[in-house]
Amino acid sequence: MGKRNTFIRGARRGLGRFGTVKPEYAPCTARLILDGLTRNDARFVRRMIAREHVDIQVGDAHSWLEDADERGRTPYSSPLLVIAGPYAIGRLGSTRIEVGAHGQFRLPEDEDLLRAILREHAGQPREETEATALSSTHPSRPCICVAGWNGGVGTSSIAHQLAHERGLVLIDASGHAPAPSCADLPESRGVRWADLAYGEVAYSPELARTLPIVQRVSVLTGDGLGVATPLDSRLGAVISSLNEAGHGCVVDCGRWDERSAACVGAHASALVLIGRADRQGATQCACSLTLWPLQSCLPCVLLTTTGNSGNIRALTNAPVLTLKRAIQAHCRRLFHELGIGEGAL
Repeated sequence: MGKRNTFIRGARRGLGRFGTVKPEYAPCTARLILDGLTRNDARFVRRMIAREHVDIQVGDAHSWLEDADERGRTPYSSPLLVIAGPYAIGRLGSTRIEVGAHGQFRLPEDEDLLRAILREHAGQPREETEATALSSTHPSRPCICVAGWNGGVGTSSIAHQLAHERGLVLIDASGHAPAPSCADLPESRGVRWADLAYGEVAYSPELARTLPIVQRVSVLTGDGLGVATPLDSRLGAVISSLNEAGHGCVVDCGRWDERSAACVGAHASALVLIGRADRQGATQCACSLTLWPLQSCLPCVLLTTTGNSGNIRALTNAPVLTLKRAIQAHCRRLFHELGIGEGAL
């Protein structure tokens, strides 16, 4: 009788609270960590994984940290994905998404997005994910940087229009949130800058599919939880991941300064500068181009919003277009000057 009771207690320890079998694994080997989710959200995620037969080991943040302290954590023992809720204890993984009232995902409304993210991470060891991201099988896609030598001249708007006309992903690295073209973003769901962990070689190639869509453009932007500047260490990893998935991008760099110039030197295949051409605007443009000159080997176009464009043409050998002319016929003239045709996308 005693042996039977011991057997029953041992069997029960292998069952979860709702009678489901607990998987046997070392917490440090889990690729998915649930960090501070509400009971209902945690139950929803686990049931979805079981229902969809997603091959991914699930762990708890507290258990993972305790086990990691005992074993000694290595870069390859950290989880690939963290789904965090309102009671999260901290950042842990390669990719982190926030669920709940203050996050970018809601359950069950965003079930499809979450399913896509889970399937992307299922069955892939961390070292394989990073190696795949570093060895792209796609040709390099265009990365157009947009900046203004004046403020308030529509830098964000022209960046959004360029992305829309060629089906590119818009990356807001202006350091502000939200950009004017993304004013309705709070109504959208998806990944934002605050969801992307620092220090990653690359993010999931599925990143573009998880971004909010604003006026028919996929947008990576900031919010009250975090923004990005042109020098953000995550920017290169984001661009690499988009390129791996076959997506080009437009980067809104905000003002033309040392940060934007460094970003252009590191990532851009083309540059668009925009500003006023009146006396004050031309003076600011001259100062900006003196401090941060254009690269002769990089296609660049300067757009003027007001004033005499001749004032700007006197400062540079790069093509100068009025904004009105540049955006005609779906920005065809502008893309032509940048050397970007339909085939490049």
